[in-house]
Amino acid sequence: METSLQTSHDLQQRLTELSLFMESGRDFWANSALFRWSLPWEAAYPGLADGLRALPLARIEELEASPGACAQAPDPYNSLWRRSLELSEVPRLRFEAPGRLSKWAHVGIRGRKWAQIQAFVGTVWAQNPRDCGRIFDWCGGKGHLGRTLAQVFGKSLRVVDRDPALCRAAGELAERAGVSCEAVVRDAAEPGAGALLDEAPLAVALHACGCLGSRFLAHAAEQRVPFLATAGCCYHRIVGRDFVPLSERGRRADLRLDRELMRLATTEVVAPTAANRSVRRRTSTFRAGLQILAADLGWSREPLSVGYVPSNLFRLEFPAFCQAVAARWGTELPAPVDAARIIPRARERARCTRALDLVRYIFRRPLELWLVLDRALFLAEQGRSVCLGTFCARSVTPRNLMLCSALESSNFPSAAS
Repeated sequence: METSLQTSHDLQQRLTELSLFMESGRDFWANSALFRWSLPWEAAYPGLADGLRALPLARIEELEASPGACAQAPDPYNSLWRRSLELSEVPRLRFEAPGRLSKWAHVGIRGRKWAQIQAFVGTVWAQNPRDCGRIFDWCGGKGHLGRTLAQVFGKSLRVVDRDPALCRAAGELAERAGVSCEAVVRDAAEPGAGALLDEAPLAVALHACGCLGSRFLAHAAEQRVPFLATAGCCYHRIVGRDFVPLSERGRRADLRLDRELMRLATTEVVAPTAANRSVRRRTSTFRAGLQILAADLGWSREPLSVGYVPSNLFRLEFPAFCQAVAARWGTELPAPVDAARIIPRARERARCTRALDLVRYIFRRPLELWLVLDRALFLAEQGRSVCLGTFCARSVTPRNLMLCSALESSNFPSAAS
């Protein structure tokens, strides 16, 4: 599917196709095995459920980190995966390395973050918004992205963030780099924050969480910002429980998303280390064990939603962990916890839970792309030119979908050459 995803027609067509795919497969992705003893689709596809449950943990972890076809899983797993891959394909946006960047520009920026900034800046540079007068960095933290763009374009910078310490750091780092910077302490979620985008020729937002990213687009459209570029993350961080699409086309699609369902879009972890895998195994086992204990005690019919647990509690032995979590819930366990009886069952439940949710993860990237397409169509409905694609490899960040938008009609050089 080699669509450029620039025209409104391209965007609408892909959103429609994704909506049909997501709706037809809703039973596969709208329920997690974490919170069900059995899933709605298991009765219809017992062979698939058995095949997934038979997967060893190491293979499950491989598929979690690098989703793909699975020979051990019967259809419809692989047919769903192929369709997911087809619908999720987007072009790599054109990249052009800017010549003005100082060799010291990366100082103080961690490796992967610097790789993201380099890719983002080179992509913005390739879109050719050369006549910008100032760079605006929304929810910019220390202003690493905005400062780098300001150096590349030879312009001044305005950074907005709610953290005074980060704003102070942004000003100090900009001064050290020779960039004129105005660091504004302001919560981007507050009413009236959009006025800060007034007279912002080029505005950027890299991984502004959830509603902060969507508000950036709404404010930029209202203020008629000439050029903007953004890559989102944490789409589930919205105001209220239910998601309301930005675009008219998205609202008509009626995908019926809420905060919990939207978490699926960003559950991906790229290249986990051995330590990460060990921690994941322990936490998933302890959570499953707590669910089994709660069921044995008659506390709940379905697996208990354990909710947030401080990471330090997972360092305890399992009985102490259960007692600590119960105390956080304001209750006491009626008897000592028999770890020798529960932990083997918990390990098996945790493995099967992760295996069954592999089907759910097939819909992860399609859901994320659907959410970004909704944002793109919102901008198109405001009469803006829009370009959607990836700005870096998945190994740099899985949140690599980027929107560029110009106020005037623009023929974006979208495809990487």
